[in-house]
Amino acid sequence: MWAFNQEELAIAVRGSRIPVVSAVGHEIDVTICDMAADFRAPTPSAAAELLVAEKEALSNRLNDLKGRLFALMRQQGNHRSQVLEKLKRRLRDPRKRLADAWIRLDEVQQRLTRLMLLALHHKRMALDAKINVLRINSPLGMIASGKQNLDFQKASLIRAMETKLRGLQMNRSLLEKGLNDLNPRAILKRGYAIALGLPEKRILKEASDVFQGDQVMVLLGEGRLTCRVETSEPDSGLSLLDKTLIVRG
Repeated sequence: MWAFNQEELAIAVRGSRIPVVSAVGHEIDVTICDMAADFRAPTPSAAAELLVAEKEALSNRLNDLKGRLFALMRQQGNHRSQVLEKLKRRLRDPRKRLADAWIRLDEVQQRLTRLMLLALHHKRMALDAKINVLRINSPLGMIASGKQNLDFQKASLIRAMETKLRGLQMNRSLLEKGLNDLNPRAILKRGYAIALGLPEKRILKEASDVFQGDQVMVLLGEGRLTCRVETSEPDSGLSLLDKTLIVRG
């Protein structure tokens, strides 16, 4: 009996697409195979009786359904035949209806043509009246006067724009000259220099900001110099031309 408790057998029974009836041992014996099967019979004999009985019942049920289906099909066929006969008797010749439709279409076409001609006549009369009004109140004179006024305003605007443009160009020239005069490079080109303490590159304003041996960078009008301070003399009341900063390249 232990073979029917194996996991592999239980998995195979459970995965079968065909229904499985388990009838192992006697009624008091229960195996894992019994629990995995679709149905469990107490004994093999009981399983055989169950299967034979089920087959006969299914066969009888199938024959009964087959007979009922054939009877229903015959009934539906007879009913549809009767409905078709009634429809055939009620069906009229379509050529008569088509001829009547053509007659009505001709009548509608004639009425529509008359209405369109009448509406077109009224529209033409209204258009002629508006054309006469436009001829009487022609805007050609107003257009000529407006064009002359527009030309005068255009010429005035051009003159004003040219005057404004000349003023702006003059202001621009003055501003450019002022910027050039304030440009540090222009000042340097006049013979001045800027001393920067190294390595921070801070601008030196007093001789006391550096000591002997410090390196300084001197910016000139063209290029720069890296120098070492030999002496540093604070302001001693001498004139600007007498003050000197002795450096060695």
